[in-house]
Amino acid sequence: MEKSIKHMTTAHSFFIPDLKYVCNLEGLIGYLGESCMRRDKTGNTKRSSYPDYVTGEGHSEEAMEEDKEVTDEQVSTDEQDENNYQLVLPSGSVVGHRSLMRYYRQKLRPDRQLVVKNPSSVSRVMAQYKALGWTGTTGLINGHLII
Repeated sequence: MEKSIKHMTTAHSFFIPDLKYVCNLEGLIGYLGESCMRRDKTGNTKRSSYPDYVTGEGHSEEAMEEDKEVTDEQVSTDEQDENNYQLVLPSGSVVGHRSLMRYYRQKLRPDRQLVVKNPSSVSRVMAQYKALGWTGTTGLINGHLII
């Protein structure tokens, strides 16, 4: 499993964002593998290489349309949330809607951490990411802003 993650990271620039919050790395990789499966005409599942998958049977157009729908939905939802429930003042302070007062008053404890089932595999993958120059979810890799 770690060899395949290393290959995907170095050869295809694949990385798992917020890896420190992953509880079941094997399950996540299994899910991603299953999502890359397709059915042939006989109904049997088979793994296909990326170029065949993208160019065959119009899969790339479907994937792009699905991504566009999700992206458009997220943008409109984010704009709607920002406009209705929060206001950012010129000073940088955030003023929230009174209906959400109970959530703003919560005292969250940052010292509580998630329990990871296999911490050694997660830490090895994080070490591998850091060796490649990954600094976290800041969008910076080796001092360069990644967009």
